[in-house]
Amino acid sequence: MNQRPPQTSLHDLLFVLFKRKWSFLGIIVVGLLATAVWLFCIREDAYTARAKILVKIGQEQAPPSTVVGSAPLVMGSRTEDVNSEAEILQNTELIAKIVDEIGLDKPIPIPPPKPGFIPLLRYRVKGIVRTVSEWVDDKMVHMGLRERISPRQKAIALVQGGLKVQPGRESNVFSAELTLGDREGSAFVLNRLIAHYMEFRSKLYQSKGLELFQRSLDSNNAELNQAEEALQKYESVGDISLLQEQQAELVKQIAETEPSVKNAEIALNEAAAHVKRLDQELAKAEPNFGALGEFDRDSFPNATLRQIAQLQQEREALRMTQLDTSDRIQNNRQQLSVVVGMLAANLRSVLLEKENDYKIRKDNLDNLQARLMALHQQQKEWINLKRQSGGLEENVTFYRRKLEEARAESEVERRRISNVILVQPAIPPAQPSGLRKTWLLGLAAILAVILAIVWISIVEILDHKIYNEMALESQLGVPVFAVIPNGPVTLFRIQREQARHATGS
Repeated sequence: MNQRPPQTSLHDLLFVLFKRKWSFLGIIVVGLLATAVWLFCIREDAYTARAKILVKIGQEQAPPSTVVGSAPLVMGSRTEDVNSEAEILQNTELIAKIVDEIGLDKPIPIPPPKPGFIPLLRYRVKGIVRTVSEWVDDKMVHMGLRERISPRQKAIALVQGGLKVQPGRESNVFSAELTLGDREGSAFVLNRLIAHYMEFRSKLYQSKGLELFQRSLDSNNAELNQAEEALQKYESVGDISLLQEQQAELVKQIAETEPSVKNAEIALNEAAAHVKRLDQELAKAEPNFGALGEFDRDSFPNATLRQIAQLQQEREALRMTQLDTSDRIQNNRQQLSVVVGMLAANLRSVLLEKENDYKIRKDNLDNLQARLMALHQQQKEWINLKRQSGGLEENVTFYRRKLEEARAESEVERRRISNVILVQPAIPPAQPSGLRKTWLLGLAAILAVILAIVWISIVEILDHKIYNEMALESQLGVPVFAVIPNGPVTLFRIQREQARHATGS
């Protein structure tokens, strides 16, 4: 005889739910409490500010304004231009500039909690969660599981993650959305980002020669100012205005000094020759002082030579009558020695005087020539400074003219490129972004109910115990005649058993 498989009735489901009622209610309550704590104490509200930007297409195809004649009507629509502007807005350089300008990388002071138990509880829980999160990050960085990044990099990543730029479909308008944790701050940061984007794109499309010529002009202007200051200082210190007169005067003095130096040199050579011949004669046994040469008529050496000649004549005359050892001849020799010594001293003193005179005149000539050479060098440096200043002035004139041309060209290009207009600035959002907390609580309740049912189903499948006579009948296949309760019996089960026995009798 085939047995029919056991069928589950609504009564069985209600019995299982009643049997597991505390688990069912516990899962729902825990889920709702966890969701409420996460929504109201842990989760930070995010606010999304929105702005819209219009890209006017077609102006870049128009001819320059300098072209004579009526401007033709230019129409065009290119999706690439809108997408390009959207990509420019998401430039990391712009975001970094906003972070540095506003100071998003600086720590924000946490405001004190509002009066009341719930605000204080939220404040405490958020503080604990923040502390635990920082501790976990530090531990992960310490263990090498995560790299430590600077607050500036975190702020840039936060703005990049919250910024979404979406080009409009079949439209020249693209929208920019920025999601941050501050209601007023999201709109302010987005508006500043768009302002920097406008300035950045204008520099991006302008002529590259404008920056080059401006930089070259500034550099040459600075060099020209330095050269002019150096030239003016050089002229004032070196008295350049009297340079020609100074050179003429020095040339005149040199011309006058050179003959005197030459004469002094000749006199020095003559005195040196006299001393040299004197030394040669003194080295002989019988010196002949007439070999010293000619002296001036009234000079001391000339008079001394005459005395020497007389003494030598007297000595020769005495030799005719007396011996060389006689007193008169010895006296003559002594007189001759004294006179010769006086002559030698005079010649050597004259030589020293001539040397000093020549040295003084030569030093004076060398000094005059050195001064003239310095004036020539000074004139050369002055001419070089004037030439350098003139060359820099020509460069400044050239770059100034090129800069004006580049500015005119840049202005023409600026008028021709695609115009971008902010049609809707960002305003502080009224509500946080995402689903409302009530909706999230409802979804959490539904998920908790589903999770509780799944849990009860799994536990019931794994539980093989018998809790009533129907389960026993289904397991044994024989009817149950009596039930002996073990423990408290509910009124519902007693009434049900009485009715069943009454029907069976």
